[in-house]
Amino acid sequence: CTGRRRTLSLLSTATPFTMANHGPQYGLTQEVNAKRAAQYNTADEQEVKDWMASVMGEPFEGDFQETLKSGVYLCNLANKIQPGVCKNPKKVNAPFLQMENIGNFLNAAKKLGLSDIQLFVTVDLFEAKNMLMVLQSLIALKAIVTGHVSGRHDAKAGSVFDKEY
Repeated sequence: CTGRRRTLSLLSTATPFTMANHGPQYGLTQEVNAKRAAQYNTADEQEVKDWMASVMGEPFEGDFQETLKSGVYLCNLANKIQPGVCKNPKKVNAPFLQMENIGNFLNAAKKLGLSDIQLFVTVDLFEAKNMLMVLQSLIALKAIVTGHVSGRHDAKAGSVFDKEY
């Protein structure tokens, strides 16, 4: 019994939740991240922002990662492309719900035609671990929606797939 009381008292004095500090990077991790940073193209980012703004019908404002991090913008984007394809996002500051929104968008992106290999993972965006992959996923989605790739398999009559962006 005393062990459980001690655990409960330790939990009650815990500090509020914060993201993990992963510390400095060394070796291969540092090299990989340096290569990703070198490959990241701000012109591609701007092109994706412009495309998303045209789909949404309003300007894309703010930092790319910060605007997308909650998953709300991404879910709304997916629902503009094909209504109802993404669960309605939860507009809250709770990290686990924001990550759930991102997960819902990733599921919607699969339904829209992206393959698993084209998709980023939640932490790539939420913790800005691999923004290059996030950007590449959105470029692939844009290509599918605008018809600049073959193999679109989920186009439905009357959807945004039939519109020009």
